[in-house]
This record gives sequence, C-alpha cells and structure tokens, in this order.
Amino acid sequence: MDGRLLFKNCTLLEGERLAQGRVVVVEGNRVTQVGPDADTPALPGDWAVDARGRLLVPGRVDAHARLTAPALSHARWTASEVEALTAASLARALASGVTCVFEHLASVEHPAEALTTQALTAERLGIRLLAAHATGGDGWEAPLAANVDFVRAWATHPLVRGAVGLSRLADAPEAMLARLAGASADASAVVHLALAETDEDLVLNFHRYGVRSVERLARHGLLGPRTVTAHARCVDAHEARVLAERGALVAWCPLRDLLSEGHGFEALWIPEHRVALGTSGLGSLPQQWDAALALGHRAGRLGRLWAEEMVPGLLLGGAADLVGDLYGAKAGHVAAGGLADLVLLDLLPAEDAWTADVAAEVARASVLWTVVEGRVVLRDGQLLGADALELEREAVAVRRARR
Repeated sequence: MDGRLLFKNCTLLEGERLAQGRVVVVEGNRVTQVGPDADTPALPGDWAVDARGRLLVPGRVDAHARLTAPALSHARWTASEVEALTAASLARALASGVTCVFEHLASVEHPAEALTTQALTAERLGIRLLAAHATGGDGWEAPLAANVDFVRAWATHPLVRGAVGLSRLADAPEAMLARLAGASADASAVVHLALAETDEDLVLNFHRYGVRSVERLARHGLLGPRTVTAHARCVDAHEARVLAERGALVAWCPLRDLLSEGHGFEALWIPEHRVALGTSGLGSLPQQWDAALALGHRAGRLGRLWAEEMVPGLLLGGAADLVGDLYGAKAGHVAAGGLADLVLLDLLPAEDAWTADVAAEVARASVLWTVVEGRVVLRDGQLLGADALELEREAVAVRRARR
C-alpha cells in the first residue's frame, strides 16, 4: 500500500481510560500518529477505515502455542502435515486478534525442516512467530543443534524469530541444559520451556537430578526476561519468588488448569510476576481469558493472593514487553512509534474505564480487522491472501488420516 492506513473515529485504551474520537495513523510497519480524529484528515492515496467508535486494541500474543497439537497417534508429524496444521492454527489465531505466536513445536520427524516450514507459513499468512523446538530425552544433540541453526537463520526477519526450546525439564539432562544455556547466550536467544505441569514431572526431575525445577534452571543461568516458562503448575512459594525476581515470563494456560483436577496455578498468583496467556493447543486466547477470569473468581472466594481484579490486564499485556524487545519497537499499546500490530473489534464500550466488565466484553468481541507489521491480514472478519475454510479442511484431513 502506497499511502497511509488510518483508523478514523476509533476508541483507544489510554492508560486506564477509554478515549473516544481518536485517529491512528500507520505508515509502513509503525504507528506514526495517535490523536484527536478531527486533527488528521485523510489525504489522497490514504486507506481510511471508519471505526465508527469501535475499540482498537494492540495485537494479542499467544505466549505458549502448540500449533500442531494434539497428536492423535505416536507417529511424528511430517513437514507437509506440520504445514497444514500450522496454517489452520495461525489462521484461527489471526481471526481471534492474535498477531504474535510463541510456538513450542513437538513430535515432528525432522525439527529443522518443521521449524522452517512453520516460519514460511507464518510469513505467507502475515503473522509474527517466535518458534522453538521442544527438545528433550535421548538423542537431544541433533534437534538442539537444528534449533540453534534456525535461531541464527531467522534472526533478522521482520516477522519470524527463533527461540531455543526444551520439553519438560525432567527430560533434560544436565549436559543439555549447559549446551542450551551456552547457545542462548551466544545467540541472545529466547528460551522456551515446560517447567513442571504435574506432580509426576516434579518428582521425576528431583529423582533424576536431586534438585527442584526452578533451582536447576537458575544454576544454569536459564532464568531471565528472555525465558518463557510454560506449565508452571507445580511450583512452591519460594520458587515463585525466584521466577519473579529473575523476571521470567510465565506462560499460563488457564483452560488446562480449569479442566484439570487437583492443584493449579495458585503459587504463582503474585503481582510481581510477568504472566501472559497461552493456548497450549487448547482453545483460543479469548477462551483462555474466560478461564482465567473463572479461576480469578475462585481464588477470590478462597481468599488467595491474586484476586480477579488482576485478570483484566492479561489480555492486552503479558508478553508485550518481550515482543517489543524482539522486534525493536514498543508493543502492547497503540502509540506513536509502536509496532503496527492492531486489532479492530466489533465493540462499542459501554464504559470509559478499563474494568473487568470491559475486559470481558473485549475478550468476547468479534474481530473485524487484524493488522500485523502494517499489513492488513484480516478485513471484515475475512482472512486475506488465503482461504481460511480451505486451510481448515486440509488440517482436518491430516488429523483424520491419523485416526
């Protein structure tokens, strides 16, 4: 597009207030202006979108995705299967207002080929992707090397980045953690890992290595602002404080906690944590937010520390600072100089403050437009450049073939 992209007469979240009658100007891959709508008329060559008072929000981040999950057999996915499953998952993500996905790829035949396939698919659909291979167990050396090569090969791409990943910590021998820490430091790479989802994970890790999960990571220097820890359910209060002090990003999949039996996320419900929502191959990000709200209500009734008023910020915040760090511009806010990752919702807010009720409306509102890196990839609810229904058909065919 030669001219500017203007969202006219939109409502924006500015601080804790909802400001009406605003204009957002996109030039290239950045937001260049935000202000009163009347001050910025459309010029010849501009693409002006009349929001008619609807809410424009920053793009959402899925902080722990499993784009090919769930696997329905023990056989590993081929590259062609990865492509079909990834394309359908990313199309659904764009339709729900997700503009960046942190992928934790597992159960594939050839990690190098599968990661490249995912990267090219994200590039084709126009969505940001931070992809890592969930490496662990016997024979970890070659997959980890392939993962590191992927990180280096995509280090400067406008949409795709690589992270180094590992599966559950109990499956990561000491030599692997040392190699992972070195590779992460050499390439300044994000580390994406599964911490401890069940008591079995926790016991197995301690039995094999004589130390709890968080302490193992800290010993290897694997906890910091560029660490994404998923499935941190079996964590005690001390470990929660360590994660918070080191600034690790906790990717929370509340729908899994809500559907599971036994304990959940309680130890991590402290204000100091950097918490972001992830889908983990289950449902959509808005559905995860609804589950978070339900768990917040439950925690409030039980008198736990992290009450439901902390939930509203999860939908738009969370991983935004890491996205901004990766791509070199502000994220998580619609502001001049920020990434042009924007979502126009079919929502006229009934209040002028960011409250839990407004956040609930935002989570459930239909997505009209999705813009990533200044490119319109979803317009009037329709995916551009690809047939979303056809992508879904291809993914369904792959899963049926595995039954």
